Amino acid sequence: MDITSIISTIPKTSKPQIKFLSKFLRILCFFSGKANIKNLCRFGNIKIRTTHRQIQKMFKFNHLNYEMLKAQGVLEHKVVAAMDCSFLKKSGEKTENIGYFYDANQGKTAKGLEMSLLALIDLDQNTAYTLDAKLSPGTQLKRERIAKIKTDRLERTRKVEEFDDYQEIQVTTIRKSSYIHRKCSQCHHVIAHKSCSFCEKIESKIDFFLSQMNDNIEILNKITKHIVVDGFYAKHKFINGSKALNLDVITKLRSDCNLKYLAEAITKPSKKGAPQKYDGKFIISDLSRFEKIDHEGSILYSKLMYSPQFKRQLKIVIVQNAEKYHSILCSTDLTLSAQEIFRIYSARFQIEYLFRDGKSHLGLGDAQVRKEAALNFQNNACLTALNLLKLENRKHQMQPEVISIFSYKHQQYNEFLIDSVLSNLDKNPKFYKNQSWYTALKNLGSISA
Repeated sequence: MDITSIISTIPKTSKPQIKFLSKFLRILCFFSGKANIKNLCRFGNIKIRTTHRQIQKMFKFNHLNYEMLKAQGVLEHKVVAAMDCSFLKKSGEKTENIGYFYDANQGKTAKGLEMSLLALIDLDQNTAYTLDAKLSPGTQLKRERIAKIKTDRLERTRKVEEFDDYQEIQVTTIRKSSYIHRKCSQCHHVIAHKSCSFCEKIESKIDFFLSQMNDNIEILNKITKHIVVDGFYAKHKFINGSKALNLDVITKLRSDCNLKYLAEAITKPSKKGAPQKYDGKFIISDLSRFEKIDHEGSILYSKLMYSPQFKRQLKIVIVQNAEKYHSILCSTDLTLSAQEIFRIYSARFQIEYLFRDGKSHLGLGDAQVRKEAALNFQNNACLTALNLLKLENRKHQMQPEVISIFSYKHQQYNEFLIDSVLSNLDKNPKFYKNQSWYTALKNLGSISA
């Protein structure tokens, strides 16, 4: 794939930026070691000062990824959008957007960065491609420490820990030992102030996710009308915001979600008042009113229902596997079939492989920079290089459904090493690419997926 010609089609891109990006993306496809700037510059004729200057410039990686997928014919398949977040390890105090985010590896909140990824999932080939990545805003909210207070006096001052400094609040105790145990009425988290910091944090993140979708809505409207997300995004604000952008949401609901059956449109003139809208509340143990469908070893139960939380009708699909575990899926597009909703949500997990391959092979999260613009540039560059590897691998491989990022990157490194040796011997590498020894050395150390 001629990446230079594709980059040159992106508007407002200068010639030095085109030259740098084409080299930088190619280096990310075969480098060895950590993906920090000093190490990456060792594999190409790029100065460290030039790299630091270029990565702080704005570049439309979403347009580049769109043009790459369009050139390879991926957008001719059935494609849906997907969004998810991933935790990136980062230490220090001066890094922009640093905060405390949930780390799935540790199973708890940790200090670092969080990256929000907007991806495109190819349902025909069952794989995902990156469209745009941005860092979530760093949280400036308080980390409240709910502690037991032991004192003999009636009034006692304790400190509540913050990120930047300390703030003192007055706590009045009636007994010698007491707890601060007031709970938020929405999220039921224990709080020590009038407002719940957890709910405020969720609202601010939803606004950020919607703004990221709004920045890419011109591209998304050309490709798909659906976006699939996990259960964290099942919020009233996100659903309404997505519908305002002409995107239908497919997500997962809680097992104790509030749903109501729709009443049949039968008017009874003998009774006064408005006709009945709803006919009872949903209970997950009673699925007798659902349509039962057998699909690929799983049993699907489908029904059109009303959600008081989202204040709209939803297409509900309950998935029951062999272990009789129930998953409640929903879609704001009422025309989709239960099989299609199950297929789309099952393909959502492909976005997790982007995080895995990006961190394992492309150096995602290895950037030793502190500016938000530089961090966003390198994160997008790593994931764009992953797109480039996947597209080139599927172009040359006989079985495109089987792919090993490690093997293809290792082949690129071997080819770079062979070409470097031949060039230092005043040999043209193009004359040897079809020979058997060249192919054997290129595939040295490769493994299958």
